[in-house]
Amino acid sequence: MCERKDAPLRSARHLHNCRLATAALSSGELISVDAGLLTIRTESGGSKLIILTDETVITKSMNIKLDNLEIGDVLMINGDSGTDGSIMTNNIQIRPKNFFPNTDNSSETTNN
Repeated sequence: MCERKDAPLRSARHLHNCRLATAALSSGELISVDAGLLTIRTESGGSKLIILTDETVITKSMNIKLDNLEIGDVLMINGDSGTDGSIMTNNIQIRPKNFFPNTDNSSETTNN
């Protein structure tokens, strides 16, 4: 049976493994990085959890490491969609800052 575990990374990967894979493609501005988990702000203003694997490749005209990502980077994500809306990915591409022409790509958030 698929149950959520206490640790966020473990639970995200656990839940992701508890369902059939569905192809997913997403893109957005990087807003957080945490031990193999990324969060992006999508063009619609929502957020998406991105789960990295040991095979995940991050490119910016060449392969780069997770440590080279910066908050505010615009990412194109390709992977499998989880039942919780997360994406487990093996490929991330960094896009130009103006990839979303209708957004300012700032990392500021507002509290309502």
